Amino acid sequence: MNLTKRAAVAVAVAVLVSTLAGCSASREDSCTSLGAALSSASVGAVNAFARLDSNPEATFAELERIRLEFDEGADGWNAEVQAAADDFSGALETLTDATKASVSDGGVDGDAVRAAVADFEAAVVTVPDVCSPSPSPTTD
Repeated sequence: MNLTKRAAVAVAVAVLVSTLAGCSASREDSCTSLGAALSSASVGAVNAFARLDSNPEATFAELERIRLEFDEGADGWNAEVQAAADDFSGALETLTDATKASVSDGGVDGDAVRAAVADFEAAVVTVPDVCSPSPSPTTD
């Protein structure tokens, strides 16, 4: 996978992780765990996609392992954070399936992979919002 594809995945997840600051006290531990899990998943996904051209099966297996590890780590999180984690996990599963569909005997369809990554980014962009501080109520 070329540098552009890897960069797209890395940037998408870096944006997610960077917005996790400011968790409320009741969700603080879950938000901290979510941030760590998203960071780990991002590194793993970038590494997995780096092998897509040379070893697609290893990429698929690694993406699935990342999703399962993410799901296992989410057990016991605050219900709201867990719902956001479920959204991320579902989007990662969809990304894996779309990536599999982009590979044929003739190679990898780069446009299909880029579209799958863009769909993934769109699906997970709001995941960290659960950990954003609530707006302060205004009084008039």
